[in-house]
Amino acid sequence: MGINRGDVFYVNRSETIGSEQRSGRPAIIVSNPECNEHSPVVEVVYLTCQYKKPMPTHVRIESIGRRSTALCEQITSVDVSRLGDYKGHLTDGEMEQVDMALMKSLGIHPLTQQAKVEPVGPSVDDAALAMIALRFLEGFLQKRCGVEISGSICSGLIGQKQR
Repeated sequence: MGINRGDVFYVNRSETIGSEQRSGRPAIIVSNPECNEHSPVVEVVYLTCQYKKPMPTHVRIESIGRRSTALCEQITSVDVSRLGDYKGHLTDGEMEQVDMALMKSLGIHPLTQQAKVEPVGPSVDDAALAMIALRFLEGFLQKRCGVEISGSICSGLIGQKQR
């Protein structure tokens, strides 16, 4: 039996503690297919038919025959021996929504959103500091060493940058 991301299986009952979702309910497989092939456990997100308050980690699922809500804030590892009947597979759109809700739950920001990306290379402040240091060096060489620099180093750099 192949186990794929987006498959929905009934997960047989087990003990739960506190606010954990009670098994004995359908769940979406959210773990990597390559891991599913070799691991004795899979990661799932349980489904509920009960009304849940809207949250960024809740996703409406309608493709498996019964309107349900995926509780993406509660990712659970389940032994594959507890997977029961196959219930269906999510649509591509539903799986995309589940993926986004999982990222929100885990604090992962996709590149398609406005994630803070550090620039490669020196910042504007670093470049300004370098220019000041070069001007100081030019002045030092001219006054202390008597070395005349034909054309300013800074002017040369600025000219190159504009080209």
